[in-house]
Amino acid sequence: MKKQFLIDYLEATGCKIVRVANQGYHVMENPDKGTMSGVPKDDEINPEMVCRICKTLEVRLPKNKEVLEAEKDLDEIIMELSKQKPKKK
Repeated sequence: MKKQFLIDYLEATGCKIVRVANQGYHVMENPDKGTMSGVPKDDEINPEMVCRICKTLEVRLPKNKEVLEAEKDLDEIIMELSKQKPKKK
C-alpha cells in the first residue's frame, strides 16, 4: 500500500499527524482513543505493517485485499502462539 494512501485513510478516520520526524516517518495520533503510531518513511508499506498501524491506532483496516489477507495471517499466528505452552524444565 502506498504511504500517502495510508496517511490519507488514517486522516479520514479522524487521526492526525502529530509530527514528521527528521528521518521522514510520520507520527500519527487517534485523539478519540488516545493512541499513537508511527508510519514508516518508505513509499510502499507492506500489508502486515498496515495491519499493525491500524490496530495500534484502533481504526478499521482499509478495504484492501492484501491488507485483509495479512490480517488473517497475523490472527492465525497469534492463535497458534497462544495455544503453545511453555516447555517445563
